Amino acid sequence: MKMKVMLALALVVLCTTSASAVQRLPLIEDFTNDQCGPCDAIQDTMDAIFQGYRAQNKAAPFRPHVNWPSTCDPMYLGDINDVETRISYYGVDAVPTFHVDGTLRARGYSTPTALYAQMRSWVDTRYTTP
Repeated sequence: MKMKVMLALALVVLCTTSASAVQRLPLIEDFTNDQCGPCDAIQDTMDAIFQGYRAQNKAAPFRPHVNWPSTCDPMYLGDINDVETRISYYGVDAVPTFHVDGTLRARGYSTPTALYAQMRSWVDTRYTTP
């Protein structure tokens, strides 16, 4: 009986330790289109943000391409079902639109510099949330 209690206690400690050691990895979704002027204007900024987060293993960036303003975006055409599901789920009606961990953070942006600062704040907040 004492052995069973010790084994159960060890399992609880092991599970608790393992669960607390997992680091949150925020998901960044940047809804875009290859013919979107504002999206194109910040592409270099977003690429730099995404590369930095990948290198630090601090976020999981994802860039779904929608079917407007161009219905011929090859990235949209390559995965229509998944993108349409995301558009419907989030109610995306404009690009660029940004979600962090499923929460709408911005539609559009004021300047690339401001967007970069906002993105860092959003991701850092989610990253440090247990």
